[in-house]
Amino acid sequence: LHREAVGDAVTDADGDIRILPGIAQARADRPDVVRGEETQLLGMIDPSFTGLVCIPGTHSKWIPVDHSSGRAQVRTFSTMMTGELHAWLVADSLVCKGIPEAPAWSDEAFSRGVEVAAKGANLVEETFRTRARWLLGDLPPAAAPSYLSGLLIGHEIGAMTGKHGAREALVLVGAARLCALYASAAAQLSFA
Repeated sequence: LHREAVGDAVTDADGDIRILPGIAQARADRPDVVRGEETQLLGMIDPSFTGLVCIPGTHSKWIPVDHSSGRAQVRTFSTMMTGELHAWLVADSLVCKGIPEAPAWSDEAFSRGVEVAAKGANLVEETFRTRARWLLGDLPPAAAPSYLSGLLIGHEIGAMTGKHGAREALVLVGAARLCALYASAAAQLSFA
C-alpha cells in the first residue's frame, strides 16, 4: 500500500486514515511521552483555545496550548507522577506506615498540605515531615494521606504553572473528583 503523511495521520492510497497515538518529546534535556491523554486533549480543545491544560492522574500531563499560528498547537508538555508517588507513599512507604487503613478524607488536611507547598517547602523534606507530624500529634494519623495529597498537588501546580506559565486559562480534564482536588488547590494558590 502506498502511504503518505497527512498532518499527524497516515493515509493509504484508497483513503483509509489511521491516527498514530501518542505524542513524544524526544529532546535530550527533557524527554517525555504522552500515551493516550492526547485523545482527552483533542476532545476538549476549541480551535481558538490558548491556555494550560492539566490532565490529572497517576501521571499528570501539563500541556500548554497556543494558537499563535492560527490553529491550536502543542509545542511542549510535562509529566508529573504525583498520583503514583502519592499511592506509593500511602501504601508502601514509611511515611504512612501505621496509619488506619482506609482513612476518611480530610479537606482541612488537604488544604494544609497545599498551604505548606505554597510556602516553597522542600518537597522531599516535607514528605517525611508528614510522618513526624502525625507521630508528634501535629496531624491526625488518618489525615496523613489527605495532607500528602495537598502537599503533592500543591507542589505540582506551583511547579508546572511556574514552568509553563498560568497563561490565559488553566483547564482541568479528567475524573470529576480528581479535577475538583486540583481546582481547589489551584484556587488556594490563586491560579484559578
